[in-house]
Amino acid sequence: MEGTKFRFWEIPSEKYIYDIDALSKNPSVLISKVLSGEDTQIIAEQFTGKTDKNGNDIYKGSIIKYRFPYRESQTHTGDNIPNGSYTEPMEPAIMEITSEVIFKDGIFGCYQENESGVTDNFVPLCWLYNDWDEENIKCSIANPRNDIWDDPEEGDLQYLLEQYNLKNVDDLIEYCSVFEVIGNIHQNPELL
Repeated sequence: MEGTKFRFWEIPSEKYIYDIDALSKNPSVLISKVLSGEDTQIIAEQFTGKTDKNGNDIYKGSIIKYRFPYRESQTHTGDNIPNGSYTEPMEPAIMEITSEVIFKDGIFGCYQENESGVTDNFVPLCWLYNDWDEENIKCSIANPRNDIWDDPEEGDLQYLLEQYNLKNVDDLIEYCSVFEVIGNIHQNPELL
C-alpha cells in the first residue's frame, strides 16, 4: 500500500519540495539553515488522492477551476398572489468557480460563493467530480417547483448551447467538463 503523499512549500526559497525522501536523506540542508539563523518554515500540503482532467495531482492549497450547469428559482410574494407566494424557475446557466482546495473536518473540499456573493458553502472535492453527459446536465438544470425537481423544460439544452456559443450537446458536455488545477495559493494568490 502506497503511503500518504505530500508536497512542501519552503517559505524562504518560495519553492515546492516534492521529494521528502531527498530531504530526509540529506537533512544537512535544513540543519545548516537552522544553524545560520535562517527561517526554515515549511508548510506541508497533502495530496487529495485526486487528479484533474490533465492528470495533475490535486493537493491541499491547489487552486482549481471547474464548471457545472444549474438552475435557480425565484420566489414572488405579495398580498395579491394566491397562497401568498409562488416560485418559478429561472433560465439555466453554467457556473464557473475558481477555489482553493482546503482540508476541513477530515475532508478535502472547496468553499463556494452563494447567490449573495458570500463564501460560505463548503463542498467536498469528491462532489465536484462529475462525468457529465446529456442526462446529468438535464438533471442539473431540472426545474425546482415546490421542493420537487421536475424534468428540464423543452429547449433548455438549446438555450445553454446558444448562451455559451456551443454547436451541439457534445460541445456542451466538453464545456462542462472543465476541472483543472490552475495554480496554488503560494505562487498564484491573485487567481482567487
